[in-house]
Amino acid sequence: MLTRRLIRIKVFKLLFSYNYNRKITFSSIDNELIKSCEATLLLYYFILSLPVALKDVAKEKIEIGLKKYKPTPQERVPNRRFVENEIIQLIERSGERKRALAEGGISWENYLPFVKKLYAIISERDYFIEYMGYERLSHKRNIQLIVNILQQELLESEELDSLLEDLSLYWTDDLSFVVATLSDLLFRIKDSKPLGLREPSLFFEEEDRGFALQLLNRAIENFDSYQTIISEHLLNWKSERVALSDLILIVMGITEAVHFPSIPIKVTINEYVELSKYYSTPNSREFVNGLLDKIVATMMERGDIRKSGRGLVGWED
Repeated sequence: MLTRRLIRIKVFKLLFSYNYNRKITFSSIDNELIKSCEATLLLYYFILSLPVALKDVAKEKIEIGLKKYKPTPQERVPNRRFVENEIIQLIERSGERKRALAEGGISWENYLPFVKKLYAIISERDYFIEYMGYERLSHKRNIQLIVNILQQELLESEELDSLLEDLSLYWTDDLSFVVATLSDLLFRIKDSKPLGLREPSLFFEEEDRGFALQLLNRAIENFDSYQTIISEHLLNWKSERVALSDLILIVMGITEAVHFPSIPIKVTINEYVELSKYYSTPNSREFVNGLLDKIVATMMERGDIRKSGRGLVGWED
């Protein structure tokens, strides 16, 4: 489930903490990294459950309308397209989802004011009104509705951001990744059978777990020596003036270039330049790109960096 980029982000944040507390042990920081990764999986199931919670709110409104002494024509013959959405029913039946939320001790029932407010907003959206007006619903339309809710309502919700931040510090910056992952999963569902909803593993491959732990540990082990290398390549610029975020990103780039022979140099540099756009200063992109490129070139000439297999892609460029 976790991409290499998200793994790099999580390692970056832990290295940031490490620089403020050098007494952290390897075992404790390793545990923090795995906890952070597992927390993303819990967020995945929590967001996956939101359409079910919205369905429950819609169903309750229908039942209240039917019980009225003088229901309106719409309340007497309610539109059940949303509450009978086959994809929501599939999510609701997921045993893995139920287990994950139970073990995580989390449920949307504890945040009903947010769910009800969100449903009220969704009910006024054009995409929802259009969906509710279809005479016949296709499998694709049922999926698209859920994806629209996830992508159009959650990513810009300050209230949801605040809610998630209060629930877990590990979830900072994870929402967009989770929404993208869920959207991809939903579009891949072929039918409404129980096996149609594929449950993700924490890592795409077991080697990704090793990548996460090795990147973190090798960066910590070599942080001071790599910082010295960085200082040697600074022109008319004292290392103390380098933003800590830039320093950490460059240290991670050096670490990855040296200790992961199967990862191409271009991939490594591009990844940390991309992260600098979101986690550092406005000028960091050019600074990280230029300095990391220069350092890596020097280390390659000295033979400190050796690539093999896939890592040789672009080696001679």
